[in-house]
Amino acid sequence: WGEAEARSRRAREEGRRELSLSSLSLRTVPGLSLLLPLLEQLDLSHNDLSSFPDELWGMQVLRVLNLSGNRIEGVGRHYSDARKQIGLFRCESIDLSSNQLQDWPTFLSNLPKLHSLVLSANPLGTPSEGGLAKFTSLTELGLGAGLTSEAVLSCLRSCPALESLTLENNGIGRAEWMVAADHLHRESPEGRGVGDSGVADSEYQGGDDVDPAHRSTGAEAKDRDLTRSADRPEPVDPNIVLSWKAIGSMYWVKTLNLSRNQLNCVPKLFSRFTNLESLNLSNNVINRVPELELPALKKIDLSHNLISDLDGIDKHFHGIQDLNISWNKLVSLPRFEMQDEGSFSRLTALQDLDLSSNAIKDIRAVAMCPVLTRLFFKNNPVCSPPKDVLEGGLSTIQNWVRTNRQAVIQEHDQRRKQEEEEKKRLHDEEMEARYKKLLQELDDDDDKD
Repeated sequence: WGEAEARSRRAREEGRRELSLSSLSLRTVPGLSLLLPLLEQLDLSHNDLSSFPDELWGMQVLRVLNLSGNRIEGVGRHYSDARKQIGLFRCESIDLSSNQLQDWPTFLSNLPKLHSLVLSANPLGTPSEGGLAKFTSLTELGLGAGLTSEAVLSCLRSCPALESLTLENNGIGRAEWMVAADHLHRESPEGRGVGDSGVADSEYQGGDDVDPAHRSTGAEAKDRDLTRSADRPEPVDPNIVLSWKAIGSMYWVKTLNLSRNQLNCVPKLFSRFTNLESLNLSNNVINRVPELELPALKKIDLSHNLISDLDGIDKHFHGIQDLNISWNKLVSLPRFEMQDEGSFSRLTALQDLDLSSNAIKDIRAVAMCPVLTRLFFKNNPVCSPPKDVLEGGLSTIQNWVRTNRQAVIQEHDQRRKQEEEEKKRLHDEEMEARYKKLLQELDDDDDKD
């Protein structure tokens, strides 16, 4: 407590607008509203606070508040009286991650300027009716660690203005997302027939992505629902998607963090995030390049997955500027030839590329990226280009590949020629063996005669 007061007084004497009282084992907060009435940024993280401090409601100009890493379970005992001070009405960002919140902090919903709320690593359950619906100004939301898929999807339907969403470390795989989506879709009023968007059931169940064999008529769907209510839930077709209302509310999302989950692939449903600019899929179990159509995507993090090749990367990420695919299972890169310079040549916007910690032996293909400015490839058994060229960095690699391009092309052509000659030799040997066998059979027939 003494250190907290000392820091507060120094901040007042120096006229500072920010104050850190982090890691001081505080159980209460000193009278900051009187001592520092003009404080704009306050860090109370990693203390022993058990409730949202009543003292904070008197801070009328505070914009950024960090309460992460405490033991907060809810509002203080004198919340009703403290709230009458109408404080925090200018607060824009609150971090409540790594606390003990079991109920959603609806007590913050009346803050008119609150646009960033982080609730990761709290034992939150499924939100009550309306969930975060009152947080109409939220543009950034962090949810992570332990949330059920139903809780996550219920939140998505309640925040129409979101631009940044973090769903890190929830342990949710693709199948769980689809089961939860189907559950929400069926229980919602727009779950059957035509929903708010004017899209029929076939679109809710995957639209063009659904195999015709999996489509069903309205009558069949009704029978299936009746059967499901009397028995355990039947397995959900992996193409069934989130309710259209949930997707509609996410239309403006620009940043999406799905790291540290259990995704083995990315549902095509995510292509509906047409304004998405940054996507984090690191630390999952994804085994191939996601097949997504995201025209605004500029940055994607696929590190710490199980991807073994980059087939189709130019088709789905042609506008990407920053690609991190380190710590995967890559053993080679797409080949480039005279007639076709390869997939990397069509990544015309790629500037940053991280290939670290794979098993790649040949990185010559990256020299074909027209605007690449940064390349990371450490912890790979690279043998081409030569070591002295690699030590010179990206520009040296690019110059070496372009200078020796004709030799590279001739090497590929020679390899193909050798392969064709080997195939021809094997074919000729096989035909000769057949011919000899036929002659032997004819000789044997003559001997019998």
